[in-house]
Amino acid sequence: MSSHSLNFRLRHCALLLTAIFSRGEQMPVHYFDQLGSNFVSFLLDYIEAPPTADSEHEIPDVFVGLALAYNLQFFDLSTNVLVSGLAGRAGAKAWTEKILLLLNREEDPCDILGRMNPEAAAAGGFGSGHYDVGASVGV
Repeated sequence: MSSHSLNFRLRHCALLLTAIFSRGEQMPVHYFDQLGSNFVSFLLDYIEAPPTADSEHEIPDVFVGLALAYNLQFFDLSTNVLVSGLAGRAGAKAWTEKILLLLNREEDPCDILGRMNPEAAAAGGFGSGHYDVGASVGV
């Protein structure tokens, strides 16, 4: 398969997962084997250092939306896989830049299907609910 074809499929798979996770419902516990800390590490690694020049901007932007939608299912910081993954990283420059850009533009990348849960604003909820309590997670 060509690089373009793989990027196309990766982008559409990420958008589908974003739509699923954007509902803010907790996923079944047994899914964490496939969509747990390794999945979050994959997303964050790809956002920080895309493997190909073709996907330098488009796929990392889609992955930020996916990570924010994934984050909507966590209500307790002690069980939040995304925050734990970010806390364990040496740096997250690209992630932070993309989040700040979304906040400045007042965009919600998870609002694909329309807001089903008005209280769950992905970018705003992530910024206000998690960055201010980083000390409790060891950030």
